[in-house]
Amino acid sequence: MNRPIVGIDRAVLLVVALALLVLGALLLLWRGGVEIARDVFAHADRRWYQLAPQQVWWDWVIAGVAVGALILGVWLLLANLRRHRLGSVEVDGTDELGTLTVNTGQVGNAVATMIAQHPAIQSASARAIVDRGRRTLRITVVAEPDVSLDHIRRIAANSLRDVDIALAGANVVTQLFVRYLPARHN
Repeated sequence: MNRPIVGIDRAVLLVVALALLVLGALLLLWRGGVEIARDVFAHADRRWYQLAPQQVWWDWVIAGVAVGALILGVWLLLANLRRHRLGSVEVDGTDELGTLTVNTGQVGNAVATMIAQHPAIQSASARAIVDRGRRTLRITVVAEPDVSLDHIRRIAANSLRDVDIALAGANVVTQLFVRYLPARHN
């Protein structure tokens, strides 16, 4: 997820949370008989609330709020669900004759395949993404429960060196996640 979307998500969450907190606190204080809350609700004109739905502008306001909320909701949903994939990146070797690029997803898949061939490894997969503005190659290794983390690091070390060579100059961060299978109980 990139930073602008995270910022917008947090801003929307902050506004909604503050509105709910203020409304909830006000209702609790009113229910508890606190004078300040009673004064706030005493200033409300009940007749206005009864007559507002009968006004000409009411339907337009409700429609506008509904359409605005729908657009904001769909936009936030799509922005948060959109995958931020990293495609090809420019690597060392680019000069005035041309640009040298490498597909990070293919490099990651090749590395995951090499790691997965080891008998201690159940499977391995890779994803090339943009995570918070950083180009990242994320390799996930699924290992048997009795394999030590140091052993997995040794298995992955050569492959990760190959990644560094393949993506030299591309400024791509490589992450290695290890997930252990549950222990089998007999």
